[in-house]
Amino acid sequence: MTALGGFGVLNATHCVPFQRSVKRVVVSGESATPTAKQLAVVAHETAARCPYCAPATGPTTDHAGAALAGDAAAISNTATQTGTATRLRRTPHTDPRVISGIEIEAARGDITLEPVDAIVNAANAALRRGGGVCGAIFAAAGPELDDACGAIGSCATGDAVVTPGFRLGARRIVHTVGPVWHGGDQGEPEHLASCYRKSIEVARDVGAISIAFPAISTGIFGYPARPAAEIAVATVCEHGGGLGLVRLVAFDEPTFTMYRELLATTG
Repeated sequence: MTALGGFGVLNATHCVPFQRSVKRVVVSGESATPTAKQLAVVAHETAARCPYCAPATGPTTDHAGAALAGDAAAISNTATQTGTATRLRRTPHTDPRVISGIEIEAARGDITLEPVDAIVNAANAALRRGGGVCGAIFAAAGPELDDACGAIGSCATGDAVVTPGFRLGARRIVHTVGPVWHGGDQGEPEHLASCYRKSIEVARDVGAISIAFPAISTGIFGYPARPAAEIAVATVCEHGGGLGLVRLVAFDEPTFTMYRELLATTG
């Protein structure tokens, strides 16, 4: 058995939601090993919450993505001691701002590990497995996501579609196609704002009350990071009604800092 992050009861055959839940268990004393009773409770809760996962204590058909996600969680959420209990430190995040009745916060880390109802995929128009955030989401969700996206076929720039989350902790994945940057005078700001607005709409339509966004279009699509962050914050503040939580997830520190500054001066 290959332990992840010092939790000897976990290995790459455990689904990501199960790994995440076990790592959240607060264990009395100095041991980081949950009891059999705690494991049974976590397994039951995982099976109820994530019906698309393989049995919580058994292998999946393709666990490469889950293993990588588990390693990422172990690295980014190092166990820290608090008194006589072992708990996990959260990824860097801001305190939620309540703007227009919505809790909005920024975080830095792996969006595939976000404990929300829906995560947003920065998709391509063909809804195919890609690189960056898109590739990470497809790897963690498993091959079922390829089939689901293939059945939908395509998505227009600025629009959004939704699929199950499959092996992710999130119940849903919202796929939105951001604009490629051509200088800013070919409708890129309008299309980017539409990505956030449409993603919120389809997430609400399937019952999600919490959603996590990556920095759409700022990777290989070349959208400048600062104006993209400004559009993200402004749009979720204006159109996030009906959601309880919107989290803007940055992969890098500069983007996280921009989100934090913008949220501090908004509202």
